[in-house]
Amino acid sequence: MAALRTARTPENRRAFKRAQRAACAQYYKDRIQEACSKGKHVWDMVSWTKPRALPTYKSLVHNNRPLATLEELWMAANSVYNSAAQRTVDMSFLDEMPEAEERDFPPISRQELCDAVADLSGRSAPGADHLRWPY
Repeated sequence: MAALRTARTPENRRAFKRAQRAACAQYYKDRIQEACSKGKHVWDMVSWTKPRALPTYKSLVHNNRPLATLEELWMAANSVYNSAAQRTVDMSFLDEMPEAEERDFPPISRQELCDAVADLSGRSAPGADHLRWPY
């Protein structure tokens, strides 16, 4: 490695690659030997033959029960995010708020509206986010 760092010649590069391959081969030879000495099989060392980790939606828990299917996940999300949908709302706090004065709003002519719409792009929404209509 030191020779390759000082002089990047083709011969130094080949020597480095040979040393790298030899070290890799020795490493795997030692791993296989270790597995065989412990009574394991070679395929016990590779990750794709081991049990797979559960997808994230299966590891979620709701009401102390794991969510095992997409339907259970949907029902849990629905019950959490729509839990207040059927509750009545006490709007009496609005009665305590002072009413603001009505303000005059200058009338908008049809020409002003047409001029404003003509400047807009037909491919994006007129908001600050500029999302296109397909979204």
